[in-house]
Amino acid sequence: MRQPLTPSAWHDTAYTIAIRESEDLRKLILTLGVGAALALGTAGVADGAVSHASQTRCGGTYSPACSKPKIAFPTPSAACTTAGGFYKLPTLTFTSVAGIRSITLSLGGPSAVKSISFAGTGPTQYKVTGVKIPTKGLPAGPQKITITVKDIKGKTASTMLRFSVCTAKPVFTG
Repeated sequence: MRQPLTPSAWHDTAYTIAIRESEDLRKLILTLGVGAALALGTAGVADGAVSHASQTRCGGTYSPACSKPKIAFPTPSAACTTAGGFYKLPTLTFTSVAGIRSITLSLGGPSAVKSISFAGTGPTQYKVTGVKIPTKGLPAGPQKITITVKDIKGKTASTMLRFSVCTAKPVFTG
């Protein structure tokens, strides 16, 4: 038969039970808290990905201002290009905060030597390399290539690249 609990033993037993329950409660709260944080954190990441995809690259509350695109290239060689050969353009680098829609290279008129178009939001940076301009049929002297870039917001930037075609040397016979 069990002995009745004395007030002192009763207090010790109640205290031990309270401690065990508080540790279990602490573990339960910690587990629920971590689970809730993970659930909310994951939802926040997913929400962030969706809302970021729908935002524009520029002109929004939390994005940079939409500035006109930029064109960069190293200084071309001053040497003239042989008539009947090719003039190789230096590497052209185009940048746009909004995204590039089109790039056009024209030689002395409205017809394009090279034209590149992009769908959707377009890249924010693009390099054009290895473009060769045929000099056959061009008059001797200075030539101008007009380089134009247009972004998805309709802003444009243009610049000129100059090169020279050499005067053909006379051929002596006889």
